[in-house]
Amino acid sequence: QQQLKLIYDYWFTQFDFPNEEGKPYRSSGGEMVWNVELKKEIPLGWYIKPLVNLCTIFLGGTPSRDNPEYWNGNVNWLNSGEVAQFPVVSSAEKITQAGLENSPAKIMPRGTTIVSITGNIRASILSIEASANQSVVGILESQILKYPFIHQYISRMTEQFSTISTGNCQQHISKGAIEDSLILLPKDTVLQKYYETALPLYEAISKLALETVELTKLRDWLLPMLMNGQSTISD
Repeated sequence: QQQLKLIYDYWFTQFDFPNEEGKPYRSSGGEMVWNVELKKEIPLGWYIKPLVNLCTIFLGGTPSRDNPEYWNGNVNWLNSGEVAQFPVVSSAEKITQAGLENSPAKIMPRGTTIVSITGNIRASILSIEASANQSVVGILESQILKYPFIHQYISRMTEQFSTISTGNCQQHISKGAIEDSLILLPKDTVLQKYYETALPLYEAISKLALETVELTKLRDWLLPMLMNGQSTISD
């Protein structure tokens, strides 16, 4: 994960992404222009758009707890605390298809960036298909923005989100605060090069995390049998 942070910062904070000659852009004298909205210099040809104009963003929801037909199904359902996982590979609770259809909860595909907007404000990505409660916002990939960029960008915005949060006991931000976030967009060629670099790293992390879940399930299945003598370890 640290490597991903370093790559993003090098490319999109320091603006030393590889230029056409493969040299670091800003350090090699790449042209910079002053941006009034961000109050800083940005690379020539880069532009700003609100996140809501680039991606589909939605809020989760909770099926009625009074209806047992909505719970203990096979649809992953996350609470805001589970956003602490990176990447998210499991959920403590599951809902049914009926629960999904009769609540504001929505299925978020693998690769969705999720943000907890209540309590600890933080971001992660989904390595599984999941729904979530109303304290979680999902940001879907778009044709322009893929999750390796969205996740890194939002992760850096969480500190700023915390400064505008409301609530006496718990921090809380609105879905609108995320939607209004201004995205500094590189040229398409730079984004594509970044995806070619970052996406394999994200996929490797996701694969390892999912394999760990399966190995943990296998351990939890085998251990009781070993302890009560139902099974033995042979040479």
